[in-house]
Amino acid sequence: MQKIGDSTNTADAAGEFTEGAPAAGVPATLVKAKWLNAIQRELCGLVLGAGISLNASDDGQVLKAVKALLSAALVGATTTAAGLLRIATQPEVDDGTNNNSAVTPATLKARLAAVLVGATTTAAGLLRIATQPEVDDGTNNNSAVTPATLKARLAAVLVGATTTAAGLLRIATQPEVDDGTNNNSAVTPATLKARLAAVLVGATEQVAGLIRIATTDIMSAGIDNSAAVTVARLRFGFYFLPAINGCIIFPVWLGGFVIQWGTNGHTVSGVQTVSLPTAFPRGVFGAFGGTVAAVTPQGTAYGATYTQISTYSAAGYNVFWIALGY
Repeated sequence: MQKIGDSTNTADAAGEFTEGAPAAGVPATLVKAKWLNAIQRELCGLVLGAGISLNASDDGQVLKAVKALLSAALVGATTTAAGLLRIATQPEVDDGTNNNSAVTPATLKARLAAVLVGATTTAAGLLRIATQPEVDDGTNNNSAVTPATLKARLAAVLVGATTTAAGLLRIATQPEVDDGTNNNSAVTPATLKARLAAVLVGATEQVAGLIRIATTDIMSAGIDNSAAVTVARLRFGFYFLPAINGCIIFPVWLGGFVIQWGTNGHTVSGVQTVSLPTAFPRGVFGAFGGTVAAVTPQGTAYGATYTQISTYSAAGYNVFWIALGY
């Protein structure tokens, strides 16, 4: 681009036009063909550079060329190419889906103020880092624990367990469980099971150990030597009725022997039958008896069934009887 001063020495010191000063002998600036041709070439080059053919009857070609060149150069920006961007509205910033507009500091500030709120137990948000005293205290629910503060806290609380204080325990090895002297490790179900299997063996006549409780059938059979009889089983089936008319019933494992006794008072002479204190379960051996008086015997036991005893006596005497059965 030429200035007028490039083609004539009548320009001022800045190379620009001047009206001149005739009184002072300063000529006005002469317009030379060289400068006019340079300006013409610049303008024609602008029109042709925009892809527009020169038209002598169109005085608006320079403006059209400028618009065409700007339209070609000033394209919208994309994620891969620089270009023009309009300023996004606040709703567009809040929505977050428009990818063809620019966020300003003001719209960014408004958006951040809306989303960067404090975190709660029900909503995500911002958290500050908790101090070590806050981590140790354990009551602050509005700050974040870091690996360093967590490590310090765990080191303070996760100490080894003792007989007087809760703490951490390692798992004992099987030899330690078998030895039984280590007091600083934990027994697991598996190592306990293995240890119990080694020590809780069945009892014999020579070795102490586990023994099951005998059932009534085992006790009655009397041949099992690997089961224990309890106090309740020893008394099983034993019955004692301590009365004037009473009985003793021995356990079934002693044969179920039954002894019954009583006194039968005779108001008239002859045989008198009364019920036994209890029925004989399986059979009757017999009965015997006599008059209860310091006189010649007047009565006797006449006989017994499963459920009754009969005595014979003169009137006015009591006959004491004993019946045996099983």
